Amino acid sequence: MFTRYWGDTDPSPVWNLMDDFGIDESKMIGYWIDDTPVTADSDIILATTFIRDDRVLVVLASWSEQDEEVGLVVDWSQLGIDPQDARITIAQVDSLQPEERRVAPDNLVVPANQGLFLTIE
Repeated sequence: MFTRYWGDTDPSPVWNLMDDFGIDESKMIGYWIDDTPVTADSDIILATTFIRDDRVLVVLASWSEQDEEVGLVVDWSQLGIDPQDARITIAQVDSLQPEERRVAPDNLVVPANQGLFLTIE
């Protein structure tokens, strides 16, 4: 719902992230696809992947009532990225994720009833 106006929510920071990433030039692979390149190691956290030639946007979604600790399961060959050179970052999204920071793929906390926007380069 963060991409829609509802209540007092301003979705423009999410739209800005999508525009900056170039989502219109990406290939989307939804969490419902069997062979998705990025998943979470938890059945209750869903991952949708947007792939460009030089970078990837991963959107993790949670409907859990508590924060969830998860790791990413990544098919690096499907992304076309060398895991030794990969940089995974929590993307900055004003009012949701206020600062960009690098993270390890096996140690993420997804906030209760929210999600995370991650970039992989």
